[in-house]
Amino acid sequence: MMGKTLLVFSSSISFCFLALGCFGVSRDFGALRNELIENNHYRFERDVELSFGPVSLWLAEQIGGLADVEDFPYEMLDEISGIQVGIYERDEGDESALRENNSDRSSFDNDFLKHINDEMNDIGMEYIVKTVDGDDLNLIYINDDLSEGFNKLFVVTIDSEQLVLVELKGDLDRVMQMALRKKKLDFWK
Repeated sequence: MMGKTLLVFSSSISFCFLALGCFGVSRDFGALRNELIENNHYRFERDVELSFGPVSLWLAEQIGGLADVEDFPYEMLDEISGIQVGIYERDEGDESALRENNSDRSSFDNDFLKHINDEMNDIGMEYIVKTVDGDDLNLIYINDDLSEGFNKLFVVTIDSEQLVLVELKGDLDRVMQMALRKKKLDFWK
């Protein structure tokens, strides 16, 4: 009897964590993270890595409602089906890379940028923004097949201190419309 109760309890807990999406990032996200960490001139260590699924986003919306937060983006959260975030801090012992690349030229060569772009293209993403300024790299990718709408956004930011990855999935056409409408209303006040 005790074994059956323990099995039901552990299964319930496991189901809750899976439904919340808190067990880690997806395989594609993890593979891209590994490629970026292994193929740049800095050494990064994992600081934060989170994945939020529909249930955890719904819970965030409910908590925001309980806290009575002004301007909480309820409508936008309804349109988002998943968020993955990774923040990786530069290894403090990695001073050699900082000294070697402490010049006015870009620290990211064309081979590195092409490698990232090829990896993203392999998972169906294409860049819409790419900025490189010395030790700062910012890339924004969207799904390359827009026949079903804009439904995936991936942001890569690397500087001398950290690597940040963010993936957003959902009806991003609708999210952008809401954001622009809200911003337009704010402009005219």
